[in-house]
Amino acid sequence: MANIPIWPGSSSFAPGDTPFGFYDYNPDFQKDADKVAKFCGLRLGYPIENVELQDINFYAAFEEAVTVYSNELFAYKQREDYLSIEGSSFTYEESNVNFQDAIITPSLQKIVDLSEQYGTWAGVGGNTDWHSGSVYLTSSVQDYNLDVGRLNVSEFVKEVKVRKAYILHDQDDRQLPLSQAMHVHENWSNSALEIVRGTGHFKILQDEGVIAKILNFSAS
Repeated sequence: MANIPIWPGSSSFAPGDTPFGFYDYNPDFQKDADKVAKFCGLRLGYPIENVELQDINFYAAFEEAVTVYSNELFAYKQREDYLSIEGSSFTYEESNVNFQDAIITPSLQKIVDLSEQYGTWAGVGGNTDWHSGSVYLTSSVQDYNLDVGRLNVSEFVKEVKVRKAYILHDQDDRQLPLSQAMHVHENWSNSALEIVRGTGHFKILQDEGVIAKILNFSAS
């Protein structure tokens, strides 16, 4: 019958006793290795039971446990620090902070900022003022002109200080009537109004002809 080694109840750790040697020369690891080995032996029943393991088995388990826990702790720290570091004006190189060792107080400010923006779009709060209105629907009518004279931009454009302005508007724009563009042009000094067709409201800046007009105006 094979002579199976039995745990003697004590050990003496030395560098080289672990499979990979990640922490063999770390003073804390060296100090705790034998304590962990003793703890594991007792948990397995020593001295009432014969523990068919040796100190190197416990050291290997201790090395693995430290590695796994370190990974979990590092991932948690990165997640917590990210909430505070995200959006900072400095780069990693400019910060002069050792992110491995620094203790950064977690902050939810960026989450709050995102929540405010979401609240605005969801209509449940946020940091943008909302205005409501109503449109009376008529049977068999699908197109409605929402320009009912409520949009008064006259005073606003008079305060705009620009050397020149180029207003482009599609004649068949169903989202914003041509009358609005004409109204802005009439109240905006040094503005030029260009009326195009066939681009609609959303594709006007994708039209090559429109882009050429803008470039020519900018160069003039």
